[in-house]
Amino acid sequence: MTRRRRESGRSATVHADEQLSARMGSQERREQIMVQIAKRYYHLEHTQADIADTLGLTRWQVGRLLREAREAGIVRVEIIPRPTRRLALENALQQRYGLREALVLQSSAEDAATLSTAAKRPGATWPA
Repeated sequence: MTRRRRESGRSATVHADEQLSARMGSQERREQIMVQIAKRYYHLEHTQADIADTLGLTRWQVGRLLREAREAGIVRVEIIPRPTRRLALENALQQRYGLREALVLQSSAEDAATLSTAAKRPGATWPA
């Protein structure tokens, strides 16, 4: 890519940012729009293209505002593993025995008896 193309691409990005800022006005208004976009995207499961069409923005602008919302703390993404998984033990088993995958679940005494009985059946296998 030539230097001229890179510069023109960069100036197009700056120009789009300026247009977006001008349309939204104050920082407070920008944050209100970020909240509106985030609700539509994360709660109502609209696509970025649908949101862009509805709000008169480009898909690129919607994606940028979603990223800004995460960076500003308006949107938080949490990954919460299931509480029944024993991740530390799974990792230790994988390392110790060179396993590709390990699954260790927390269970009650009743669950343990049921699993033990099922595992003793001829031809018992773990589902893939």
